[in-house]
Order: sequence, then C-alpha cells, then structure tokens
Amino acid sequence: MLNDLLILGILKKLVQLISVTMAGSKATVRVDNQYTSTFPITNGVRQRDALSSVLFDLVLEAIFQKMNITGHIGTKNTQILASADDVAVMSRSKNTLKDTFCNIEKQAKRKGPLVNENKAKYMQVARAVHNDEHLYCVQYKFEHVKEVSYLGSQMNQTNSISSEIQAKILSGNRCYYAYGKLIKSRALNGSTKLKIYKSLIRPVVTDGCEAWTLTNRDEQHLRIYLLFPT
Repeated sequence: MLNDLLILGILKKLVQLISVTMAGSKATVRVDNQYTSTFPITNGVRQRDALSSVLFDLVLEAIFQKMNITGHIGTKNTQILASADDVAVMSRSKNTLKDTFCNIEKQAKRKGPLVNENKAKYMQVARAVHNDEHLYCVQYKFEHVKEVSYLGSQMNQTNSISSEIQAKILSGNRCYYAYGKLIKSRALNGSTKLKIYKSLIRPVVTDGCEAWTLTNRDEQHLRIYLLFPT
C-alpha cells in the first residue's frame, strides 16, 4: 500500500507519517459487554479511522491506473466507473466484461480489497433482453437482475428513465411528509415554507436529473409534482 501511495505522487514525508500511524495497531472485540484481549492488526486499515477511507480510495485508484480506464463506452469496449467502494464495470460484450473483472480481481488480491459477491449484480442493457443467465467469472457467481440501484439512481435493462423518475417522486413524497409539520405550521409564512420545499424536498426529486433523457410523459409527471407535490 505504501508503495502505491508513492507511485500516485504522495509526498514521501506524508507516506512515512502514514506508516508510523499504521504501525503497531491493536484491536479488541466486545462480546456480551466483555472485551477480548488485544491482538495486533497486520493487514488492512484501522476501523473507523478518518484516514482509512482515503487510503482505501487511493489503493483502488492504484489498481485502476494499471488498466486503461480513459475514454468512455462510446469509444472503447469497456469502461470502469468508481465512487468510493462502489465500482461499476460496463462492457460491450460478456467476454470482455469477464476479462476486465478478472484483471481487477487479480490486482485487488495483491492489494487487499475483496469482491463482495452477494452485493455485486450483473445486468444487460438492451431494447430486448432474451438471456437472463447469471454471470460466472472465476469462482464468483453474479446474479442477473432486471434493475439495480447505483449511487442513488435506479437503472434497468431497457434503459428506461421512467422507473427512476417514479422512484424519485416516491422519495420526494416521503421527504414531504417528513417535513409535514413544518409545511402545515401556521407559525411559518408562505415564503419560509417555499424555501423549505426548494432546499429540502425538490432536490430529492431532481437529484441526477442532468443525465435524464425524458419523454413527454416523464416531463408531465415531473411538472405536476414539482408544482403540486402530493
């Protein structure tokens, strides 16, 4: 891990400080309000340490830098998208997808990060999907799904945005009812209530709208909600 930090251009002085911080780490486990004896931590990072998430992202970045991740799916066969520990691999063919995953898994084994087979899903995106088989790669089996939630966006195999809009509207309704007492309060004037709506409720619905391709029906649903939330 420390070598990866140097390759990424992290100052040697900072890498040495990180090394000192990580050295000699110990932990204990609480079971039924009883603590076990301390034991040394020789692998991984400290739990709940503010530095741990940053180090994890940097190690993941070092893994992807050894692969060609430039460009986008329109100009290449495979594209890798990552946010923290959520990684999405898009490919034009199943075989290319398998090869890319094998490369990632091979590099990850050397660094430490592991693939969570239960959380990882496989989805085909096409106008007509006739194959619903699971994806088998190395020793992993990835469940085939018709839709999946990634970073708050609802994606489906037909690439229809309508289901995501409906999910956003439902989330907006929940948020509206969560602030229902404030919205109905007579202690607040209309201007204050409108600010609450614009700053707390409407953003829940419009989150990610920059990437939406809307139909006339989708636009009508959004106009109705944004003007008259239920």
